[in-house]
Amino acid sequence: MKFEVMALQHILLVALVLLAGAFAEEATTDKMVPLSKHWCNATVRPDHDVHRVVNELHMTAFTEDKFIILSTFLNRSSVGLSSDQVVMILREFDFSAGKIKAMKMMDKWVFGFYSENAVDILNTFTFASDKMTVLKQLNYLIMDCQNNETIVQNAFSFTAHKEEARQILKQCKHRTCIYGRVDAPRVVFVVDTSGSMAYTFSAEGKTHTRLSYVSHQLDTVIRKQLQAYQFFNLIRFSDSVSKWKPGLVPVNKENVDSAVHYIARWSASGATNLCTAAEQALQEPQVKAVYLLTDGIPNRGVTNPDTIVSRLTAASQRAGGVPIHTVAMLAGGRES
Repeated sequence: MKFEVMALQHILLVALVLLAGAFAEEATTDKMVPLSKHWCNATVRPDHDVHRVVNELHMTAFTEDKFIILSTFLNRSSVGLSSDQVVMILREFDFSAGKIKAMKMMDKWVFGFYSENAVDILNTFTFASDKMTVLKQLNYLIMDCQNNETIVQNAFSFTAHKEEARQILKQCKHRTCIYGRVDAPRVVFVVDTSGSMAYTFSAEGKTHTRLSYVSHQLDTVIRKQLQAYQFFNLIRFSDSVSKWKPGLVPVNKENVDSAVHYIARWSASGATNLCTAAEQALQEPQVKAVYLLTDGIPNRGVTNPDTIVSRLTAASQRAGGVPIHTVAMLAGGRES
């Protein structure tokens, strides 16, 4: 199976290039890398680019200079990093403070960071106090935090330290494969529910539709990741566009329960009216981020890619430069 997740800081122009059908593997120099032992596949940077920056970091003596090198490397492309690539980079920072800052810098570029990757990083430290400090930041990256015994048993020796690690891991932010970590204070999730979202794929012995998998991921974000300081709304689109609420609402139990029930009622049918949905999301008062997920080329409403780019660029600018974070859900094959 395969679906492609684009780095979360991809903005409008990249989103529409993707949706116009130019996101095929042949059209990019970035290669598809299946993340070992896991099924969240993503387009990540070529290994030779990462090895080049790792060598540069290795030859640099001062930590502040390393941060400059890392920042330059990260901002050169909006394509993400695999878990193995993140581990390679973090090993070039010697102290816990340096590793923590590097992790924060890479946060939005990270795909598929798992418990065993956390163990690799923690085991570069001798003292439990340093491991605890770093674990608090790793907590924002780990996708399978429910598998925390791997970290507890393999990275800590003493009972007291194991228990302290368990308490830290209880605060895990439940980073997801599709949406990563959502921390914008006012966010709209825009989801394609067109007929092709009924395409199926198999993973870990289970059969999923595109929509059922996306719904599960969004459910996790809403129930386990969003915090009380945030406001959110949901928009689904196919032939037409449907908003869950008239405007952004606060994250509280009532709204979370309502959103989860709303998502559970989604079904896949119809065409792909993407432009209208994205424009409505950008019209939400004081919205700070839009998460746009689709699996196909727009074929209802505005369908010309150049026109869509022009209209959404203008809408984004009117909203204060709101980014559109994009995901292409292509598991189960591509539309012709």
